[in-house]
Amino acid sequence: MSRPENSIDVRTLICDHFAALLNSGARQVRVRVSQPQQQPAEVWFYSHQNNEWHKSADLVRDAALAVAIDDLMERIASKPHGDEWSARRHKASDFVDTDVTFHGDKIAAHSGAGLSSFVHGLLFRDDHDSRQDRRQSLRHGPAGK
Repeated sequence: MSRPENSIDVRTLICDHFAALLNSGARQVRVRVSQPQQQPAEVWFYSHQNNEWHKSADLVRDAALAVAIDDLMERIASKPHGDEWSARRHKASDFVDTDVTFHGDKIAAHSGAGLSSFVHGLLFRDDHDSRQDRRQSLRHGPAGK
């Protein structure tokens, strides 16, 4: 796996992993960042299906990438939860887990090749997202006044 060069690439990596797990039928995913020396060392991905966690074969062993993923997962968990997804973070002595749960039927409606892009849109809304647009309609008087 090549190393992403910036945070946008790390976002894409996360969304691609999430999409693969969601396409397999999961609605909850976990990112586990192992920290044997209190520093992120590697990252595992899990899916929750049939009331148990299943570890993905994918593993990130690059320490710098693990730090970037840990930072991104911390930011995701700190965002306000909504109707479409929620996240929580919990720590142990040698790892940090971030669980992300996707709600509703929208995931199933977007399954397949486009799911990664859909997940990216859910988790990383930008300033131009119309649902976050705070502008209000202005009423102007007659022209020339």
